[in-house]
Amino acid sequence: VAAPSRVRGTLEYRTWRTCKTSEVLKTSEVSGAAFLPPCGEGLPSDLINDLLVARDGTVYAATITGLAASRDRGRTWQYLRGRNWEAKARGLYKPPSKEQLDAARATAKDRTLLAEDYVTCLAEDAEGNLWIGYREKGFDVFDPRTGNRLVSGDPAADKKPPPDPKAPTRDYTTRLLAHGGRMVAATYGAGVGQVSNLPEGPARGAGSQPAHPSLGPEKPRARAVGRLETCPTLPVPAARVFASDVRDLAERLSKLPPDRRRQPLVIALPDDWRTQGDWLGRYGRYFACLCAICSPRDYIWGAGDRPVEYHARIGPHCTPNDSIRYWVHWLYTDDRRSLEMPPTYFHSRVVKGLTKGDKPRRQAE
Repeated sequence: VAAPSRVRGTLEYRTWRTCKTSEVLKTSEVSGAAFLPPCGEGLPSDLINDLLVARDGTVYAATITGLAASRDRGRTWQYLRGRNWEAKARGLYKPPSKEQLDAARATAKDRTLLAEDYVTCLAEDAEGNLWIGYREKGFDVFDPRTGNRLVSGDPAADKKPPPDPKAPTRDYTTRLLAHGGRMVAATYGAGVGQVSNLPEGPARGAGSQPAHPSLGPEKPRARAVGRLETCPTLPVPAARVFASDVRDLAERLSKLPPDRRRQPLVIALPDDWRTQGDWLGRYGRYFACLCAICSPRDYIWGAGDRPVEYHARIGPHCTPNDSIRYWVHWLYTDDRRSLEMPPTYFHSRVVKGLTKGDKPRRQAE
């Protein structure tokens, strides 16, 4: 069993002797680099979104900088990045030189790159095909034996514009699950859908060695999978609560058996692109930290009786003695992707004539 990490690229392998005991076989730490060519050796990023141990023993790691694979239980790794690797390289704090980019392009010659760098999830179907989910490009299906892309779930592949040009991507694939001979894809915005129209691939011969997705030349354009269900509507605001509702809820809670388990004080919420910046009334009833909204400071909001300690820091892929940057992109906006300002703070901005009531949001990062 390999456990993913969102802090450091640490992979821990365990084997269960009985139902109650376990033995740690190996713990290794693998770190990425600041600039990476589109394919090569090692783990491409310290942030791992998902891990998959295929039936042939290959360990796949889904990272924010591509896909990595290991056939020797994590001792060595090969990685493959997405087609947007060059645009991301040019946007680095210290971008690579022309010579470095030319050499990187040469390594990607005749390689089938991923649809994008940000890999969210992985799955293996009954035929041994590798399904790769993305944050913006839907999903891909690779044949690990040849390294060829069989199917593309990229919404751009069908050349159809999204119904709402202002809406965020509808194909953020969060989970992939093989079920009943079909693959179930869970997404943000497009709900849950089943995909079953995979082309038939070559039969696996006895003793055939599965290949890493970066191996093999690009085959003819893969077929695109149709889009999933329509985007659900945004959640409605919280309804008004009356005293009778509170009494009824308290009575029902009193009848529940006590939970002896220790509950977490902080729960991490994944990306929620449906609510976008509409957090008031949904999150932060006890505490909220609006990062950089009062650059160069955060804005602390909440009604808790005890302060919540938090610490922000940058990762290892930065120049020495660097620090976090606090930046306000839009001071006042009505773009729903931007966070709502807390009511008290927003009211003070309106009173001072700095904004109007129809622009209650601020884009900060």
